[in-house]
Formats: sequence, C-alpha cells, structure tokens
Amino acid sequence: MKIPRPIGCVLVRGVGFEPYHQWRHLPNTFPFLSMILSSLQYNSNSIKMVEASLLNTVQTVGILAGIVIALFQIRDMNKTRQAELYLRLWERWNTKEFSEQRYKAYSIECTDQDDFDEKYSGQKNPDVVASWTTFGRSILGLAELNKKKLIKVDFLDHSMISDIVNWWTHFGALEKDSWEKGDPNFPGHFPFIRKVIDYDRKIRPFRYNDNGEIALPWLAKYTWVHPEEMDPSKIIRK
Repeated sequence: MKIPRPIGCVLVRGVGFEPYHQWRHLPNTFPFLSMILSSLQYNSNSIKMVEASLLNTVQTVGILAGIVIALFQIRDMNKTRQAELYLRLWERWNTKEFSEQRYKAYSIECTDQDDFDEKYSGQKNPDVVASWTTFGRSILGLAELNKKKLIKVDFLDHSMISDIVNWWTHFGALEKDSWEKGDPNFPGHFPFIRKVIDYDRKIRPFRYNDNGEIALPWLAKYTWVHPEEMDPSKIIRK
C-alpha cells in the first residue's frame, strides 16, 4: 500500500517521516550526501560562469563584427569618393578648353616678374594672362587637396604630373623671382610641386639628369629652378 507523504516532510528509510527542517541536517549525518550536494552546487556555479563567459564572448564577437563591417563600408565609400573625384579632375583636366588654356599659358615668355608685368599686366594679352592664371590656380587647387590629405601625389595620372612639371619648368624662374620680391604669384604651389617632382623622379628617372633637373630636349632653353629653394613660411611681403 502506498503511504501518503505529509506535506513538508521527507521519508527516511528506517527513520520515518521527518520535518523538512530536520532533513536539511542529513548531510551532517550522512557525509556522502554532503559531497554530492557540494558537487552539484559547484557544477551549478561553474555552468553559470561558463554561460556568462559565453554570453560575453558572443556579445564581444558581435561588436567586433559590427566594427569590421563598418570599416569595410567606410573603405568602400572612400574608394567610391576617390574614384568620383578622380573622374571629375580627369574630365576637367582633359577638356578642350583647359587644354587650350595650358598651351596659351606656355606661350608666355619673360625673364622675371618685372618683365612679366611689363608684357602681360593690365590690358596687355588678357587672354594669355587668363589662361596662365587658370592653369596656375588649377595646380593650386590640387595642392590644397593634397594639403588637406584628400589626395596623394600618386593619385594623379602621368598626364597631370607631366603638366605640373612642365608648368614649373616654364614658370619656375618667374615664381622664384616673385617669391624673392615678397609677392609670389602662387605661394601654395611650392611644397606640392616639390612632392610632384620628387615623385616623378622616382617613377620616371630618365626625364632628369644627375642633378635632379629636367633633361627633356624641348625644355632645355628654360632655367630649372628647384622648388625646395622656396619656403612659403619665409615669405616677407614688401
């Protein structure tokens, strides 16, 4: 016959029904029960610690994965913007209008700033002066982009680099003279043009002699000026 168990009591074989508060002391009576209960409590705490550790690991991995994905997205966005900027610059640089302005600027012949002012200031040759100014300011725009770390020199293609070097070959002496007189035409050019020339010397050394000067036959008549000689921070305006 099944013996009903009183509520709040436990049946201990050979002892009979005992209140629950007395059953709690059984481990002291039976040491093996104490070992079992201690083991169960330890395992329970260990499981909780493992679960907490796993949860923290999963959360950390999730955060790291989100950061990595965000970095890839930013990188892709930067590449897209760089590509768009390059296309805009390339299209602007290679338009018929800007090409004509560059060649008109090359037609300027002068020995120094005074000679330039005498031949091209005021209403004298306004179209040529406008072309020279546009060409110079276009290079100055690239210099500003480089200064603000929006582009690097290797961002430019060979045609842009060649045009910048040609511009300096034609007008370096004029720029040096205006710089020495304390009123340079394009003072922001010098550090950038130096970077462009240094880069061009590395990728196309055959264009330069042992002194680092341009050595192309069709530019031989121009006096080469080293842009590192001009430091914009030392300009003294008169």
